[in-house]
Amino acid sequence: MVDGREPPGWKPNPNKVILRILKSGLVGTNPFSTHGALLADIQKGIFGHSASLQSGDFQVAASKIGAGSFAAVSAAPGWYQLVLAPVNFTYIN
Repeated sequence: MVDGREPPGWKPNPNKVILRILKSGLVGTNPFSTHGALLADIQKGIFGHSASLQSGDFQVAASKIGAGSFAAVSAAPGWYQLVLAPVNFTYIN
């Protein structure tokens, strides 16, 4: 959910973990067409020393590299989602 919004057709499911992002705009070239899919790494706990995002967090090794990749939601333009495989649920707090 972003700013209280969900993609169309969204329904909660306690047996799935779905990460969703909403593209809010674009300046320049679309990174999905030049860099490929957006990949997700997972960290058990927090990356770094603070719950808020810090620049150093990008240097911390993940507990699970390549936990999944985001794909466009065809029924909801601008939305991308990653359905996390159950094997990765152990990394969720």
